[in-house]
Amino acid sequence: MAGEHYGLIAQMDADAPAHAVRRAERVLSIGAVHAARWYAEQQLEGQVADSTRDAILEQVFSGQEQARALEHRAAELGIGYSGANLPFFVTSGSSFYGVKDILLRGLRAENLSTAVVPRNEGWACWVQFPRTASPARVKAGVTSLRRAYARISRDVSISMGIGRLVQGANELRDSLAEARDAAKLAASRPAGRRFVRVEGLGAAALLLSWTQSAPFLPRATQVLQPLDTLSDAHRTTVLTFLDHSMSVTDTAAALGVHRNTIRTRVARVREVLNVDLDDRDERLALHLALRAVASG
Repeated sequence: MAGEHYGLIAQMDADAPAHAVRRAERVLSIGAVHAARWYAEQQLEGQVADSTRDAILEQVFSGQEQARALEHRAAELGIGYSGANLPFFVTSGSSFYGVKDILLRGLRAENLSTAVVPRNEGWACWVQFPRTASPARVKAGVTSLRRAYARISRDVSISMGIGRLVQGANELRDSLAEARDAAKLAASRPAGRRFVRVEGLGAAALLLSWTQSAPFLPRATQVLQPLDTLSDAHRTTVLTFLDHSMSVTDTAAALGVHRNTIRTRVARVREVLNVDLDDRDERLALHLALRAVASG
């Protein structure tokens, strides 16, 4: 309820007699006492609810308790996460105090009903959909979040990272971690452009940020997972290819295979990972990921 203001007003005729004015003043004085008590009780109830909600979600996020066992308790506090969720994470370069109120106002202005949970590095949030959400509905949700970001940024400096649409608490944890890293990456951008969606990035940008902001090996393994559908020779070939500055001739000589074999394997890796090896950042990110996994 921070940021909200309440008042008591007595409406009287301009020519009201003095005794009526004094009576109204006494009524307002008594009403102010009761209003102040009511407001304090509302604040206390809100703080207790916030603390309880945060404690439950802390268990959800940390995996301290089975997610299914927490769903009912969370639902009683108006927190939903069992359906389809679009997570996003918000960080701020401004003082932590008061930012949550501005954040909530901006989200509500776009008719976004979301959970907003304080974390060490910002706020973990998500928009909940029914059991399934069409691509069009998710796109509309992202558009609303972008407008909310622009609205909030007029009042306070924030960075917003949008995760992947997921189902349930376990996937929510993982996608919020990605959204947090995306928000950190967004923070490096110019003001007004600090809005990053995980699905709108190549593997490169995320991996480059994750090398600094999160344990790299699990992320690298996840990004390279599509290569599991190919042979080990494909991994070896593309790593050797990058080690030799993308020289097909040198790679073929190092592996003892024909140059056309190198071209075919590299093309297949490009396709499976949807990676642009002509882009310096994507090439570096893929090289880092392959090296990390090979060493790990």
